[in-house]
Amino acid sequence: MAKILNRVKVIIAPSQAMPDWSGSQWQKGMVNNSELINLKRKKKIPDQARYESRVAEASVNKYKDFIDPNFISESGLTKKGIVEKHAKKISVGFDKYDKHLDEMFAEDGKLFKQRVAGGVGRYVKNAEITMRLTGDRIRGLAAAALIPFWLVADRRIIQLLEHAADIKGKPVNVTEPTLRGPFKAGLEPLLVQAGAIILRADIDKDTIDRMNEIVNRYIAGLQDSDKYAKFQPGGDSHCDFGLETSGEFYIEAQVAEK
Repeated sequence: MAKILNRVKVIIAPSQAMPDWSGSQWQKGMVNNSELINLKRKKKIPDQARYESRVAEASVNKYKDFIDPNFISESGLTKKGIVEKHAKKISVGFDKYDKHLDEMFAEDGKLFKQRVAGGVGRYVKNAEITMRLTGDRIRGLAAAALIPFWLVADRRIIQLLEHAADIKGKPVNVTEPTLRGPFKAGLEPLLVQAGAIILRADIDKDTIDRMNEIVNRYIAGLQDSDKYAKFQPGGDSHCDFGLETSGEFYIEAQVAEK
């Protein structure tokens, strides 16, 4: 029987309004750097081959993670069929992709600047969601930034969590020593992405379950499986989003020894 070593629960704070200047600052930065943005995208994606490896392949890999393995579409396609159809469609899109962006940046980036101006509200809304999950230097780090520290036993974590979490036990590094950096660097954006998807779905239970599967699958792939119980949603070892009966949204991480 697995022995529970520790547990930490970090509440995700309610939404807080971004400063009034944040949207205009983002817009100014995007407009002032429009020429550089265009040059960078041309350098990163110069041709069909690079488009397939950098855009199409990445899109397909992201897309397939968010499809339920048992899902069947109205046309009878399984997850595999849906992913293959998506891959075929997106893999031939370089010319369309390149032409569209050339038009966006033509005439001194006229359309790009218009699109940026129209996207300020969306940027602010997305930034508010992200800040709930990551925190900032003024208000302190939030759940999606703190949990990775806990799971690699970063020496700073106890102080960081002192007034922010429900803690039992001491943190342990769940991965191999040489993987601490990559593990932590990959887990934080995954928690932010999963948390944002859950928040946009109004913290729907099915969405929580789906995101917990993805997060735990990532951790299980990099964990020290000789020492610790396999990470899985609700398992002896887990990293799960959840919702209290009081309505508080949280991330909980628990580690169990085999």
